[in-house]
Amino acid sequence: MLSSWNGRLTLSLLLCGLLALSLVGCDGDDATQAEDVAPVVVATPPGGEGVAEGEPEAVAAEGDGDVPADATDDGRADAPLNGIVELDLPTIDGVVADGEYAHTASIARMSIHWSNDAETLFLAMVAPGRGYVAVGFDPVSRKVGANYILGWVDEDGASLRDHVGTRGNLHEPDTALGGTDDIIEFAGAESDRATTIEFAIPLDSGDALDRPLVAGNSYVLHAAYHRSRDDDFSTHTGWGIGELALDAVP
Repeated sequence: MLSSWNGRLTLSLLLCGLLALSLVGCDGDDATQAEDVAPVVVATPPGGEGVAEGEPEAVAAEGDGDVPADATDDGRADAPLNGIVELDLPTIDGVVADGEYAHTASIARMSIHWSNDAETLFLAMVAPGRGYVAVGFDPVSRKVGANYILGWVDEDGASLRDHVGTRGNLHEPDTALGGTDDIIEFAGAESDRATTIEFAIPLDSGDALDRPLVAGNSYVLHAAYHRSRDDDFSTHTGWGIGELALDAVP
């Protein structure tokens, strides 16, 4: 009888112990439970949408701000766009400085230097001797139709002419054929060994006798000089053909 009662007591104690453990697991000090944290309020910018719950808020890095309109990926505000380069333009003073022109060609012992912007061609002719120097652009056939610019330097300074190729090896002043003289400016210098003339002309003068030039295109280029004669009719001492490649510019 006592033994039976002891058994029931033991079972009761065991059940109470299990019940106590269960209560500690739910409400005891060692229980793991979510912290009581106030919800974060994310402001919504005007016209925009707030950050979705659970997503981190974007934070701008220190120093970030509005990107200048002319900034480029390489960090230089003056970087060229679409491979188009803005060039420093030559000074028309009769002296060809190192690096003054974008392009240089050697034709018939002459040095031809040129640069251009969207509207103007700047060119320098340097030839051996003390006679005339000349260039011609974009002939139709042989010399016919080419826009010739020729000149010389003498005791009175530099002289320059605007001609057009007519027939054979002949060329005449544009003004004699109803056209216009479209040389914008020029300057020249002469030494015992060489003659230099620089000039500027429009790429498209609007003169019907001048074949228009277009930035970014290439054209046939004639070059000629005389070693000693200052005129526009003596047969040249040297003559040759090259290419005039114009830069594409804004």
